[in-house]
Amino acid sequence: MHEGCHPPNHPRKVIAFAGRGLPSRVDGRFKHRRTRQELENVMKHNRPAEAHQWWQVMPALPASPETQHHAALRRIWADHTINTRAKGRGYYHWGTEDHITPSLFQIWAIFDNPQALRALLTKVGARPVGELRHVQWAYACEETIARGTFPGFSGRILIPDIVVHYEDEAGGGLISFEVKKPGVAPNEKDATKLSTYTRLDSMREIARKHRAFLVSAESVPVAMKLDPHAGVLSWNDMQPLLLEAACCEFSCDVYSLVGPWIKRAFARHGIGSASAPKSASGEVAYGTEAAFEAIDATGAPLAVRQFLKGSEVVEAHWRNEKHACPAAWMTNAPTREELSERKAQSSADRRLNRWSPRWRHSLEQLRI
Repeated sequence: MHEGCHPPNHPRKVIAFAGRGLPSRVDGRFKHRRTRQELENVMKHNRPAEAHQWWQVMPALPASPETQHHAALRRIWADHTINTRAKGRGYYHWGTEDHITPSLFQIWAIFDNPQALRALLTKVGARPVGELRHVQWAYACEETIARGTFPGFSGRILIPDIVVHYEDEAGGGLISFEVKKPGVAPNEKDATKLSTYTRLDSMREIARKHRAFLVSAESVPVAMKLDPHAGVLSWNDMQPLLLEAACCEFSCDVYSLVGPWIKRAFARHGIGSASAPKSASGEVAYGTEAAFEAIDATGAPLAVRQFLKGSEVVEAHWRNEKHACPAAWMTNAPTREELSERKAQSSADRRLNRWSPRWRHSLEQLRI
């Protein structure tokens, strides 16, 4: 860890709003915690307009369309079955579970070193053996099952929200997550689904399998009671894990760029409190061509630069302000409306195993 990397608000002091009438230490000052209703009101009034392009709401942008990260994200943003014109769900609607899950979890992609994810895996009980050699994950991992395969579950399709595969000195292992957005507690149905997420056909060859909930801090006791054998990670815990990993992996200069935007990404969803850093361009507007040029000039690792560019675009979208496209290859990406009408993502596309180290870009049928 680099000495002096932490800004005044140390990662371990980041506390999300919860409860009422109790003081919370944020940025070295005591502030009144907000009730859940107050938080919902803030989100309602500050929520930006619906996105039309997938990259408008994704801070951790992939480097190219050939990467596994892009394929994993496309599984969500190109799915016409959830990204309909109806309000209330889908990747393009701010604050939905379909949006928050990849928007925040994908920030782990800023780390090229698999070791950076050790604390995350350990937090949910995975306990990697020796050095981590590879970590890969995917979202909405749809898989068909025979009806009646699992007691208590009558459906024919299971969709773990996130599956993380890791390789260490003992071989492969995985973690399957059931995710609930902040403010929504898991229930018995969620626990039943989670119990099946490590018993799918695609996972039979893997000996070390773990299941975990990803929920808000106030829902941790509920999740632990529902399944005492499952790991539990809160959104509130994930932010300091990211910040600690960034402090260990990056120089102080790079951390000073990344840390504030990690905090801001969570704060936009009511997790912690952080204002937006200044644009890299030094201008008032975010997500401009000048900002992208300034970010490239920092010489930070590519994944970090993509995150900084994406963060500026998301901030501009959050403020309902104009912004530039962060990469030339994203310019011709189809809009949400076009994807909804084309219905291009097939069942086979949705069921391609993207968390497996055997994934290759050549396996992708949908090239958009």
